[in-house]
Amino acid sequence: MISEADMLEIESERTFLVYDKKTGSIVHIHRLFTHRGAESLTDAQGEARALEIANRFGQSGAELAVLGVDEYDSSIPRRVDVKTRQLAAQDTH
Repeated sequence: MISEADMLEIESERTFLVYDKKTGSIVHIHRLFTHRGAESLTDAQGEARALEIANRFGQSGAELAVLGVDEYDSSIPRRVDVKTRQLAAQDTH
């Protein structure tokens, strides 16, 4: 039997960054939490959900791509390097 405390315990967290394919600007951050005992979504399902939510907020799906990352600190300005698909420092000029 799964207790209420177990149901509230986070088993895993994944972050999906929705970004502009041309500039690498991050337009939406989607965090996916899986609680103990819950079924995990696949990365493909997480990416699809991130794009769906970004579209609801007015972002155009055709111009966007998704990058899954293990950790993301939103207090540090970042972008996605569109050639390497890796996080990079945000341009400051």
